[in-house]
Amino acid sequence: MRGRRWAGALALGAVFALAPASWGQVAAGRPVPGVWRVSADSQAMVFAEQTTVGPGQGDTVRMPSVWVLRTPQQTPLGQMKYFIAIYEYDCSASRLRLVQISTYKGDGDMLEPDLGSTGFEQPPPGSLNGAMLRAACSPFAAWPQIGAQRISTESQPAVDLAAYADAEFANSTARY
Repeated sequence: MRGRRWAGALALGAVFALAPASWGQVAAGRPVPGVWRVSADSQAMVFAEQTTVGPGQGDTVRMPSVWVLRTPQQTPLGQMKYFIAIYEYDCSASRLRLVQISTYKGDGDMLEPDLGSTGFEQPPPGSLNGAMLRAACSPFAAWPQIGAQRISTESQPAVDLAAYADAEFANSTARY
């Protein structure tokens, strides 16, 4: 699917949880529009939007996110700079599963669309996936209090989020 460019704005959502929640508890607050930098480490930065967090199957929470890599990874189809993923979070069991993922080059050209899903698993402690699980299971109002940072008041194309992350990594302002 080389050459397909994702040009639309990606609406996302996330942050660190104070306690496990169900979709009903997460949705009780009003989502704040815009892009949030949810978490980062020395290798990647993750963005989400509260307005796209929604119910999954049963009492799970589904949340899209953009994961920008500090250094592109070589794949059979080219250099992957970021990926757009949809995860489903089982807050009561502290586990997650990948529902859909698409990979992209730094210029926004798609490398691979919809690589499929995985089964539920518990993320390693201290991992970005663990931070995303806590975020997805947190009430929207708790996001600023637990470290998520709103970086834009409206949706942004994923390729622009990659440029933002690159600037943050270059300036060493990313929180690890």
